[in-house]
Amino acid sequence: MKHLYETVAETVIAHIEQGVYKPGEKLPGVRKLSQQLHVSISTALEAYRLLEDSGRIQARLRSGYYVSSFHRQAITEPEISDAPVTPAKVTGQSLTRQILRAAKDPYLINLGSSVPHADFLPTHALQQATGKVSRTFGKRCFDADELLGNQELRRQIAKRMVELQCADSPDDIVVTHGAREAVRLALMAICQPGDLIAIESPTFYGLLQVIESCGMEALEIPTHPRDGLSLDALQMAIEQWPIKACLIVSNYNNPLGSCMSDERKQALVALLEKHEIPLVEDDVYGDLGFGLRRSSVIGLQGLEPQWPGVVLQLFRQNPIAGHSGRLAGAGPLQRKSRKPQIHAAPGRADPESVNHRPHVGAGRLRPLPAASASGICSQRGTGGQGR
Repeated sequence: MKHLYETVAETVIAHIEQGVYKPGEKLPGVRKLSQQLHVSISTALEAYRLLEDSGRIQARLRSGYYVSSFHRQAITEPEISDAPVTPAKVTGQSLTRQILRAAKDPYLINLGSSVPHADFLPTHALQQATGKVSRTFGKRCFDADELLGNQELRRQIAKRMVELQCADSPDDIVVTHGAREAVRLALMAICQPGDLIAIESPTFYGLLQVIESCGMEALEIPTHPRDGLSLDALQMAIEQWPIKACLIVSNYNNPLGSCMSDERKQALVALLEKHEIPLVEDDVYGDLGFGLRRSSVIGLQGLEPQWPGVVLQLFRQNPIAGHSGRLAGAGPLQRKSRKPQIHAAPGRADPESVNHRPHVGAGRLRPLPAASASGICSQRGTGGQGR
């Protein structure tokens, strides 16, 4: 149902397009517009704000609203990506490192990172929390902890996971140093060097670096900027190539921004379940949606695969990229006859003393009856270069 202020905005647009108001000309004041269209002042003001956000009008301080001298043209939605049809070793990472070094140049504007400017981050609050931890716990902040990570930290992580309908014991959580390390350990647990990993095209360069460090190959799957990974293309790739795992960002993909619907996620799970292919989901941006309900995480909220094996879920959120408190998760996996054990570097933060919402990471391990294929799901926080 259309709101009244949207109808008022459309009326003003129609007047502009009919030439009643020309570019640069002043529009009726908010009070006069409300009288002309028989609406409240708040409705007229909201309509002008909507038009201002769309670039059709401009607000001038102490002067009123004016028709923009230009208006934004509708941008045509890009087509699905045209990915290579053959697997390839991940190369060109030296160029990535050059770009990362250039990003630290204060004289350059970084348009290739998903990390917000430091001015928008709660650095002062984090500094206060860090100082409080040091004063309260003293030497405990620097002592070596158990392999699973600080117990109190894991308990706070378990509380955070409840929000994702994931009720697990702190004993099911392992803390590692960095989400990329967790993804790397997950791939090493379910795959071998030389194995083929299906990825979105394009994808986050950090995931390519992980694949390269594991000595594995990447097979790019065409991806739509709205719907996400092409399931038809993935089906054809599975029939043609021996894919050992699928690594995706289903919620607000970096760099495309695509978000898979629940129906498509269900179809993806069914497809991979049919071929017993493990899934690694990087849910770094899952909390960025504007809807009333958070975008679902594959492996949670009824989207969990049912084939025998082990489901490993990774969680990581971090408000400040590059901060030493980055955490991620991993745990032991079973795959056919081998049973690798993954141990993680414990985090040093104590979230009980942090006043703002905890941004931490964890690995969730849920054993299923038999030991064959695995389903993996990872979540991380605001990423870009800092992940």
